[in-house]
Amino acid sequence: MASTKILVGSTKVLIGCTKKSIGLINFLSYFLYFLVRGINFKVLPMKTCFFILTLCCLVSCKTGSSRATLVQTDCISRVIAIDDSLGKIRNRECENLSLSQTIANYTKGMAAIDTKGCPEAFSKAYRSHKDAWNAVLPVTDTYPDLRGEMHVLFKELERSKDSVEFKKLQADIWTTWGEVERFVKK
Repeated sequence: MASTKILVGSTKVLIGCTKKSIGLINFLSYFLYFLVRGINFKVLPMKTCFFILTLCCLVSCKTGSSRATLVQTDCISRVIAIDDSLGKIRNRECENLSLSQTIANYTKGMAAIDTKGCPEAFSKAYRSHKDAWNAVLPVTDTYPDLRGEMHVLFKELERSKDSVEFKKLQADIWTTWGEVERFVKK
């Protein structure tokens, strides 16, 4: 029974390991438990069992920096997922609201996303993307009655009297989004 407590207790050390590593450690824990059950502890002391399990943990688990990377990757994925939801709303919201109001709502939602835990470079790229959206507002403010799906409206603005300025601002949106996506592809 004492060996069970040590093995189960040792498994708790694995917080922060990958699921694959935890699965391997659980397998090794059960294997050692059944192996040790029949062994006289005068031959194989508890400390030796604990050492073997700890060694398995060290070999299987990610390093501290890898765990931090996993947290950062989760943060990036969370931000992108929320942004995707906001983007779907944005694309349709301008059917009933002005394009400027829709963009203002979108960027307000973007600003509310918590990027704590994300790499600083990602957070900066995401803020730049938000700023690129806000930079379009002076152009869209001149078209308060324009309604429709956002991409259709953007096509109209590409052919408007403000097309040169709008295309530059739209390119900034795509450029900054490319910087954000660069972190997703890592």
